[in-house]
Amino acid sequence: RTDDSLTEKGRIQAEQCAKTISDLQKNGTLGEITAIYTSDLKRAAETAKPIAKELGLEVQLSENLREIHWGCADGQLVKKMTDD
Repeated sequence: RTDDSLTEKGRIQAEQCAKTISDLQKNGTLGEITAIYTSDLKRAAETAKPIAKELGLEVQLSENLREIHWGCADGQLVKKMTDD
């Protein structure tokens, strides 16, 4: 349940994703999106925000959409934990 913000790379990817989704909707490849729901953690909300903006929607935040808590493994890379 780490609550880190997106990296610069993540922000760029979220903007690209928003543009792609918008383009797919405009050309009819993707059906109409009428709502965006996301976890209330920063990185999830920051990913959803440009998509919602592009589509003219509001992001609906929900604590119930958070991933499960992994205890001491939370936020750790599997390779690092295996090596340790």
